[in-house]
Amino acid sequence: MRLNRLLTVVAVAWISTICSGQASLPEIFRDPMVLQRNMPIPVWGKATAGAAISVMLSEAKASTTAAADGSWRVELPARKEGGPYVLDVTADGKTTTITSTNPYGFEIAGADNVFHPAMSSVEGDTVALSSPLVKDEKNVRYGWREYPQLSLYNLAGLPASPFSTLPQ
Repeated sequence: MRLNRLLTVVAVAWISTICSGQASLPEIFRDPMVLQRNMPIPVWGKATAGAAISVMLSEAKASTTAAADGSWRVELPARKEGGPYVLDVTADGKTTTITSTNPYGFEIAGADNVFHPAMSSVEGDTVALSSPLVKDEKNVRYGWREYPQLSLYNLAGLPASPFSTLPQ
């Protein structure tokens, strides 16, 4: 009985969100999210059919109308390295805000195999790493902590697994 009530409450909350006109975004758009630099930025989601959609990232803005099935898509111009950027998606006057960041959780090491936190940015399908403490990068690791904070996700919303290039 309790499970039925819980499912009813969840269903009503979900339906009211969809019917309210607020944009629903895929899991890849999460706080914080990582943007590829120097590449156009597609943004898509669902809203009420016919909803006016406005997407804004810094000074870049795009707008569209949700299709009969509620789907919508816009493309924003490429961004240079930098940020953090704030993405605002508005559907019928209700705004969802997401903050972008560069990927974090990376460390690099030189020939001495001493790891240091790395600064990172996304270049196409590659994560570029650097550290002022490492001159000749030999190894990299990601999420290599007891309780790592992960910042890379695929289109399905799944996090990248921790890894190390250091031979075991």
